[in-house]
Amino acid sequence: MTSSINRLKTPGLLVLSAILIAISSCNKDLEQFAETPVEPPSGLALGETLAASADDALFYKILTKANKVPLLNDKTKSFTIFSPSNSAVKTFVTAVSQGAVPPNAPDAVVEGFIATYLSSGLCDTLVSYHILPQKVPVANIPDTFANFAYPTLFNPASALSALARLDAYTSRRANGVWDNNIPVIAPDMMAANGVIHRIAAVSVPPSQLLLQRIATDTTLSFLMAAIIRADSGANLTGTG
Repeated sequence: MTSSINRLKTPGLLVLSAILIAISSCNKDLEQFAETPVEPPSGLALGETLAASADDALFYKILTKANKVPLLNDKTKSFTIFSPSNSAVKTFVTAVSQGAVPPNAPDAVVEGFIATYLSSGLCDTLVSYHILPQKVPVANIPDTFANFAYPTLFNPASALSALARLDAYTSRRANGVWDNNIPVIAPDMMAANGVIHRIAAVSVPPSQLLLQRIATDTTLSFLMAAIIRADSGANLTGTG
C-alpha cells in the first residue's frame, strides 16, 4: 500500500488544487451572526466534540491539518459544521489519490495520505466550505423552495473582499435534510458553541468563479466585453 501511495502522480494533486482554490490563508473570520454570549457556555466545544466522535475522526484529521480546531473550540463564537463521515472522507481520498488509496483502506492509511499529500492550505479551503459562522440546527433550515443560502467560511477571492464568501445551499424536505444536495445522515449533534450535521459525502467548492467561466468561454466573448466596459465606467459611444 505504501509503495502505491508513493507512486501517486503529481497531476492528482494538481486536479485537487484546481478544485480547491487554495488561497484561504488570507481569509479572515466572517463576523458572527449570533450575539457573542456574555459567558462561554459549558460542555464540549465543536472541535472537542468531533475529536470524541469515532465516525468524524477522518474529517477531524483534515480540520487539524487546516489549523481550524482552535477556532472551533472558541466558545465565544458559534458555528455549524457539516462533517463528512469517515466513509465519505475515504471516498474523497480515493478520488484525489487516483485510486492509490482504495475505499476500503484502513483509517491509518487514509490519515497518512492526509498528513503527507494534502497541504494545510488545501485542507483549510476544504473545511472552510463545510463551516457556517452561525448556529443552524435543522429546525432553522427553511423547508421552502428554493434551497436556502448560508455563507460559509470559504473566501475564494479574499484579495477582492474579506466578505466574498461562498454560500452553502441547505434544504429541508419531506425526504430529509440536505447540504449542497448531499444528504445529512446524522443531524443536530449539539456542542457548547454550535451544532454538527454529519453528511454522506465531502462537499467540494466550485473550481471557478462565474467571471472565470465567462472569460474562458469563447462563445461568451461579447458578454465578457460588456462586463469589462461596465466595470470601466466608460460611456458607450459610436456604433462599435
